[in-house]
This record gives sequence, C-alpha cells and structure tokens, in this order.
Amino acid sequence: MPYVCCFEFCRPSPPGRPAHLKSRLLPDGDTRRSECTQPTPQPIPAGDWAAGSRWAGKIMSIRTKALSDITWPDIVDLATIGATEDAMLEFKGLLPEKNGKRHGWYDGRDQITDYTRDKLAAEIVGLANAYGGRLIIGIKETQDRPRKTAGVEPLPRCEIFAEQLEQAFHSIVDPPIGSFQITPIVDPAAVDSAGAVIIAVSASDLAPHGIGRPPAAYIRRGTSCEEMTMRDIQSVFWDARTKRERVEALRKKESADLAKLFHERMAQHQHSIATIDLQAPAEPGVFLRVTAIAHSSLGLNQTGLAQFINQLRPIRDDHGSDWRPLFGDGQPVNFWRLRAHGMQAFERGPSRWTILDDGTISVIGFSAGYRSRHVVNGHFPGAFALVAAQVLVMSDCLRRKVGRPDIPIEIDIEMRHDGSASGIEWQTVTKLFSGFANRHAEIGPVIFRARAEAEAIFRELETQCWSAFGLRASRTADVDFERWFSERN
Repeated sequence: MPYVCCFEFCRPSPPGRPAHLKSRLLPDGDTRRSECTQPTPQPIPAGDWAAGSRWAGKIMSIRTKALSDITWPDIVDLATIGATEDAMLEFKGLLPEKNGKRHGWYDGRDQITDYTRDKLAAEIVGLANAYGGRLIIGIKETQDRPRKTAGVEPLPRCEIFAEQLEQAFHSIVDPPIGSFQITPIVDPAAVDSAGAVIIAVSASDLAPHGIGRPPAAYIRRGTSCEEMTMRDIQSVFWDARTKRERVEALRKKESADLAKLFHERMAQHQHSIATIDLQAPAEPGVFLRVTAIAHSSLGLNQTGLAQFINQLRPIRDDHGSDWRPLFGDGQPVNFWRLRAHGMQAFERGPSRWTILDDGTISVIGFSAGYRSRHVVNGHFPGAFALVAAQVLVMSDCLRRKVGRPDIPIEIDIEMRHDGSASGIEWQTVTKLFSGFANRHAEIGPVIFRARAEAEAIFRELETQCWSAFGLRASRTADVDFERWFSERN
C-alpha cells in the first residue's frame, strides 16, 4: 500500500491520491541519518481514512505543539491510541533503575539516582546528536518493536522531578545542550501532582555531546539509543559546523547590506532600499538592522508562507500602550513581493522586511532623528529594541506555523550612524540626555528558545540599546507579549 509522508509519520494514501516521499541523499556510506521528511513509515490502526487521520493528527499534535500548549488530555490521547516510537519520539513508563528495580521516586523519595539520570541523559544526548525530538516520561509502552503506547503511567510529583532532572542534566552533559526544554504536565485530578514530563531537544549545532567523565557519546538510530562510533562523531561534528557556518553567513550578509546602505547615504546624502522609490531626506538619523535566524532551516515554501504572512508582525496597541514603532506605524506588513528563496516588503520608515524560506526574518531601516535647539539627531533608545520585539514574535509565530517550536532562534541588532546621534527620553523629549551613541553598535546575538523567555530577552536587548547610546535605561517600553502571542496562535 502506498504511503504519504506527513512530517514524521506516514499514513496510507486515500484512493486515487498519489504517494509522495521527499528525501535528500547524504554522502555515500553515511548511514548516521537520512534527510527523509519522516524517519520510519508507520501504518495507522485498522479503520477508515477519517479514523486514521485523527490518529495521525494526535501524533502530529504532540510533536509540533509548543510544550507550553500541551495539556494532560493530550498526553492521555497519545497514550491510548497505540502510537509508535520513532527516530524523534521516545516513551518511558516507569523510571529506569538498576536491575529492573522499582524506583524509589514512586515510594515518596524525592531523589533521582545516578543510574536513572544517566539513562535519561543518554536518550536526550542521542536525540541532540541526531534529529532532535521529544522524550515523554509517564506513558506506558509495549515490549514489541517498535514500541507502542499502552496507557498512562503518571509520575508522582512530576514538577519536582522535572526541576531536579534539569539541574542533573546540566551537571553531566558535555558540552552543555542549550536547546533542550523540560516541562511537567500535571494531571488536574491527581492528588500528588502526578503527571508526565516532556523533554524536548532540537538537533544541536554544538554536537557531538556526551555524558560523564570521560564523556560517553550517544546517537539515536531508529528507535534505539546507541553509543557513537568514530565515524558518527566525525559526521555529527561536521554537520554541526555546517549549521553554525550557515547562521554566521546569513548574519554577515545582512550586516553587509546595512553597511552598504549606510555608506551610500554618507556619500550621497540620501539612500534607497533595493528598488523602492521611497527615499529618506538628508537629515541625520540611524540605520538599524534586526535579524532572527533559526538554528535549523524551517523548510518553508512561498505558497504556504503567503497564506499568513500579512499577519506575522504584531500591530501597535492603541489601548494603554504609549510606545511607537519605528517602521510601518505598527500595522501589519502589506504588499509582500516574491524574491529568490523568500518574500520582501517595503514600507514607511523607510524599511525593508525580508522572510526567507529557511525561516530567517530580517528588517533593515532608517530612523530619522528628532531635531530641536538642543539636539540634531535625537532618538529614544528603547524604540530600537521594540523592532526586535516585533521580529521576536514573528519568528516564534513562524516556527510554530510549520510545527517546529523547539528550534532555537538567534536574534541580533546592529546600528550605524554618522556620530551625531544622542539619546532622548521618549518622543515627547521631556528630558534630554547628554549621552552619545557609538557610531557602530552590535548587540547580541541572544538565543530565543521559548515564549517564557520573551520578556527577559527583550529587556536585555532594550538595556543594551540604551547602553549603545552611552546611557542607562531611564524607562522601559511596555510590550504585551502575552497578547501578541495569543493573537497569533
């Protein structure tokens, strides 16, 4: 029976529908992993096509939902449909313990043994050294191969367990894995905070990782976690290096575009962005670049991107917030144009917004300075961080839209000006500062992993923007991240 690949699982093709399978070949002899869109085809349970679609949808949900959005009913649904393990999904019922003994955690002892820690760490390291994926503790599994879910096995005091396990991982994994998240999912009906623990990790660009001293390295093959061979280590190392080089090359290109526009304006006292007719007047200002780059390509296509691209950027809050965006008056970006490997839009500011098919989001623009008797090129430093807040929300929306919420994103800011810029307090200029900006400032990159980090990341970027103007932050901008995120779910 033919199969249709859908992300990481397969299902039989409906009558009359052709089969599709996307793959990319690796170098001859490299058996560490393949780039097939799904690792291991698995048949759906017996039943009609609609039932199979619901089964597949539940697996897709647990794979692609952000951890903060997963609920206990999601865990129960997955545990009762006989879902199978694969290269990116691992289930654990009871905690592993020496000689198959019952773990003391189930008898009220709040201590993770070294054996349990090492076994779970090996699974996570194996995922990080391969495709990435998720490990779920609290779901029973069968003993056949591949193993299947067979109901829930709630873990007592799962919140305490998740906290201890995260601390334990940091102490034994070398080099540390920066892109993993641990989240407890509590059963609301349980009396002892019993539930499940989900550990999510993306394919690491710092691989290979190991555990212990000296480190023992593992990799996920199919549904098994195995020790890495020297060939595995070499292959993973070069793969991680390639990912890092990709991120650096993208950032370098965007930085070069900003420098080109700046130097053109310095030479001609005007500037244009690409083929846009909108030109900035000759008064002083600041050129700004904000770029967000996913550690792994999101694999977008222009057709899918065009369906929701106008709603990616958060709009200005006219009810209670006094911040003003630098570009576009806080409205959704309109008039997107196709470009090679992505889309672009140009708007007031002037600014150029770019979204590439690998998930990179970048904005380059010019902010004219405030003029008065006391200042010729005044700017509110926090306004530059507000552009980064918009890009941060857009990048999170994008990775969720394609079902890759666990992929880390690097965000950085760059500013250039002619040396005349100074910092002022907000656009009312109620207070003037004497600080002067660095002619060229680079901020970041910072790593954005989950929505819970958004506020802290924004505050760090905001503080550094003020520092780039030689000032301490006099006030902070009001950004309602919770509203922005909820409007884009």
